[in-house]
Amino acid sequence: MEAQSFILLSLAVDVVLIAALLLPWLHERKESHALFWAAGQAALTANTALLFIGSEPRARAVESALLLTISVSSFLLGTGKFIRQRVISRQIMLAIAAFGLLLQGIYFAFPAVIQDATALMTGATFLVSGILIVKFTRRYPVLSSLLVIRGIINLLTAKGWMPENLTLWFMESFTIKTLSMLCLIYAVIERIRDRYKYTIDSFGSGLIILDGHAIVQMVNERAASLIGKSNTRTARDQHVSEVFARPHGASLSAFLHRITENQTPGPLTDEITVTAADGRSIPLEVIVSPYYEREERFYLLQLIDISERKEKEGLLYKMAHFDDLTGLLNRHGFLRALSALMQVASQPGDVSVVILMDLDKYKRVYDSYGHVYAEQLLKQIASDLNQHIPEHAILARFGGDEFAIGITGISAARTAALAQNVAAALTASLAAGFTVQHHHHYLTASIGIASAPELQADVDGLIQNAYLAMYDAKKAGKGQIRTFSPEMLGLPREAILDSALRHAMHTDELYLLYQPIVDVQSGEIRKFEALIRWSSKTLGQVPPDQFIPIAEDSDLILEIGEWVIATACAQFAEWNSRFAIGHCVMSINISAAQLKDSRFAAKLKSVLQQHGLQPSQIELELTERVLIDDGDYVRRSLNELNQLGVRISLDDFGTGYSALSYLTKFQIHTLKIDRSFVMRLTENDKLQQLVSSIIMMGQKLGMSLVAEGVETPYQARTLSAMGCDFLQGYLISKPIAAQDMPAFVLNHAARQTS
Repeated sequence: MEAQSFILLSLAVDVVLIAALLLPWLHERKESHALFWAAGQAALTANTALLFIGSEPRARAVESALLLTISVSSFLLGTGKFIRQRVISRQIMLAIAAFGLLLQGIYFAFPAVIQDATALMTGATFLVSGILIVKFTRRYPVLSSLLVIRGIINLLTAKGWMPENLTLWFMESFTIKTLSMLCLIYAVIERIRDRYKYTIDSFGSGLIILDGHAIVQMVNERAASLIGKSNTRTARDQHVSEVFARPHGASLSAFLHRITENQTPGPLTDEITVTAADGRSIPLEVIVSPYYEREERFYLLQLIDISERKEKEGLLYKMAHFDDLTGLLNRHGFLRALSALMQVASQPGDVSVVILMDLDKYKRVYDSYGHVYAEQLLKQIASDLNQHIPEHAILARFGGDEFAIGITGISAARTAALAQNVAAALTASLAAGFTVQHHHHYLTASIGIASAPELQADVDGLIQNAYLAMYDAKKAGKGQIRTFSPEMLGLPREAILDSALRHAMHTDELYLLYQPIVDVQSGEIRKFEALIRWSSKTLGQVPPDQFIPIAEDSDLILEIGEWVIATACAQFAEWNSRFAIGHCVMSINISAAQLKDSRFAAKLKSVLQQHGLQPSQIELELTERVLIDDGDYVRRSLNELNQLGVRISLDDFGTGYSALSYLTKFQIHTLKIDRSFVMRLTENDKLQQLVSSIIMMGQKLGMSLVAEGVETPYQARTLSAMGCDFLQGYLISKPIAAQDMPAFVLNHAARQTS
């Protein structure tokens, strides 16, 4: 092949390679080294064309010198950008520019040296670039070697070395140049991939990309660590079920199968446990998000280590369900455990039994020896009681010196005898005595027993009956055992309350009080909680925790709930007209029965329109117990309320039913930290850490936090430091009658500005 043909082929290949170098820069506009390398090669290619095709000698000298200057400086600048070193300083740039001008003079005077000088300068440039890349990166040995070889060939050419076979020389030179350019292109692409890899690896969570057949395409370092892989390469090009350590892969594979089968458009979430590279079992939240790229379906798996969350949830569960002193279940834990056991009755007709025990002489010990000594005695009693209850019974400390035993799945014929035997064993255990710090104590207890058919039993009613039996035992003297009977009721209190409550609905005995809720930072009032009260003409002041359950067991709760909403909204509208509080929110408690009403959202919307209120000015409070009954009506009602624009608040958070799944399953706007946590903030550091964890969790989930029961400045300061948003309690104000609220708001505003 003639030399001219080789040159034309070389120029054509150069154009293609230069375009390939420019593409990453055009796409990303960040790979400046690619731009400089492309400019350097373009100048060198143009210079080569001038040498063989060239114009008038003097013009060619000027053009060649300029192109050589551009080529050398561009290659060195590109190399400096690539290795992240400042190879060419301002002084060197000025020197190169001066040399370019000098070179123009030399080329103009001695045109014959153009070719050799060009080969010498470019050879030195490639040689320096290759050495710099291998020195500062140590990752591109092939590229460095080819640049060094290309530089040496150019230097030897400048010295007059050229093989006798011109075709062979062209082929060698052309091959080395092409390979070096291809390696430059590869280095640019690899740098782009590395940048994305570093970005992806910087995520705290693991990321895995799967194709439509669940084959791993990409995995970051965090994900590789979580799934037990030593590096990312060992996880690629495998089915997702194979990269997860057994037996976890099967569960994840089934999870992905549901997604691929249903072609779910949105993200799905599941929780699995994996074995990490260090052998630890780690709970993960897996969020799978399908997406399309070039009309091909892919899946992005986000692996979030929820060990800390699970630990905090476990701590929260323990605080809410277990007694700190004895380690036994507390009242909430007992209610939940007994309810669960009663739901899985082994045989129809089985009976459930609750035995309540109140120590008769414990207060005397407490008063005589102090609380530390008395607590040591309680621990011994709890441990001893645990050894005297049936195998499948549950034991709880209800608080103070009260203990409860729950037994389920007993045949009716054995109920009375078993309950009496257990009670007698407990009495005998106490009578045996306990030794604390060389002091021996003999105790007795008043014990109440109540039972109910499993399929008809109500846990709260069963416990209430056991209380009545226990109180009857106390009246009979110390150390007595009594079994509940209907005669203990006299007249059933539920019947009395139900009748009186129905009467109260029509005699204005029910009324609302309002408790202000203030912003932690500004101290301004931001919310009002409507609180229902009952002043009965015959029964006196009846606490809400007594009459609300009665109302919920009948249809009265719907009527009462509608009255509360209508009254609170009317009052809020009236206040807003008198002293603009449009920026505030009225918080109203609702029950599960109201959510079951399919017309609830429509009724609420009508009330809001009637009083000219926006949905965002109303916040509906519900308890965690409502969310536990995760029926369709709960989801439907909450979705309708969210669509309406009403805010949803979760009341008494952390008091027995707390689970993070409720916070992610439903759209909750506000968490209310129960007063039992706030009032005990000074007791220990663990409780403060728990409250702080609740606040941090709520903030990360985009919720606002309200602390209930704030009574001291210390509590307010502590909660403020933790990041709580709102405070509610006697420190700000007791619940206030509607007619007294305007004066309170004005006085509070004056105090804030003074």
